[in-house]
Amino acid sequence: MRKLFVIVFVLVSFVSNALNFSVYPTRFEVDGTTVSTEELEITNNTLAPLRIEVFPQADITYGEKYNLNSNITIFPKNVSIKPGATQKVRFRVKPDEKLKSGEYKSYLTFKEIPYEIKKEETQNYKEPTEIINNLQFITEVSIPVYTYGNDLKLEGELKNLKYKYTGEALDISCDTISRGNASIQFYYAIEILGTDYKVDGKLGFSAREGKKKITLVIPLKEKLKGKKANLKIIDQQGKEYFNSNFVL
Repeated sequence: MRKLFVIVFVLVSFVSNALNFSVYPTRFEVDGTTVSTEELEITNNTLAPLRIEVFPQADITYGEKYNLNSNITIFPKNVSIKPGATQKVRFRVKPDEKLKSGEYKSYLTFKEIPYEIKKEETQNYKEPTEIINNLQFITEVSIPVYTYGNDLKLEGELKNLKYKYTGEALDISCDTISRGNASIQFYYAIEILGTDYKVDGKLGFSAREGKKKITLVIPLKEKLKGKKANLKIIDQQGKEYFNSNFVL
């Protein structure tokens, strides 16, 4: 019998009940200078039992040498969850010399272990045996774990900022450069001048070091075409990278 598995892979920034299971919290930031033990919950969103394995994984786009894989201990590594139930998983991050300065990152990946699918056979007059293929969707979820040492350096630039109002949203793109030892978190604030209408949120992250392009679509209310607005962009320490008025 032939079996076909389809993996649904998600880097989680939110909890979605549309997936076979959900994980909460969806991001961890731990002290890289001391032993940290954290706890999270996996919830089975289906009407069937699930088996899930948990393992650390490097983010190759972040810089594979800056991962925490060898410093993370997970318990338990495999869990079985009844329909609608929640299972707790803990992980420990142990420090070493490399984690005492700068920022390091790994993913905790949660991958569904498929159950064996029994063979189904039907008889008909044309063929002695007809094999029915079974399609099974496998959910895989990854959440980021960051550590921060004492000597954290945020140094970088935001360049080539472009923005365009589409009538429903503001499309933003920019290039970022990091020269420190940690990624820069960029936040935006948009104000429609002469009104009380404001929106703010996270624009995105730079690379730990080097260049990275950021793009984001920010939903805005309609009928703002021609209105004057102000766009401000700062980092997690409040440093300002952009502050300018423009016409939508």
